[in-house]
Amino acid sequence: MLQNMSGVSSGHTRRREEFKVVIVGDGGCGKTSLLQVCTKGDFPEWFPEVHHFCRGVPIILVGCKTDLRKDKVLAKKLWSSGENPITYIQGEETKRKINADLYLECSAKYKENVEDIFREAIKRAIAATRKAKWKGFCAFL
Repeated sequence: MLQNMSGVSSGHTRRREEFKVVIVGDGGCGKTSLLQVCTKGDFPEWFPEVHHFCRGVPIILVGCKTDLRKDKVLAKKLWSSGENPITYIQGEETKRKINADLYLECSAKYKENVEDIFREAIKRAIAATRKAKWKGFCAFL
């Protein structure tokens, strides 16, 4: 854990130093999770705000980059650090853990299952809209 301040000793007095840390990275690379682990000590378990603000909305968990499972260089690198690519079974377990409705996998690189994921999302959204008595509308682009 990091401490909020660092002390600089000059005799018996400590002076508080303030500093700014900037976390930079692509969207979805884990910046928020990194900060939550650092500040609160726990990993964020799956979108509590979605469950709070979108009650009754179907949740589809999507495992992306399945092509990386076939990447021998990455597999060796992960294995050497005691890690492995996520399996389909682990994805299903996560789906149950976060109470998602469906788990699907895709590889955008090889265009595998991409259309199926959006087709399934649209189908489930339409079904949920018909069940619910919503006053608003839903648009798919």
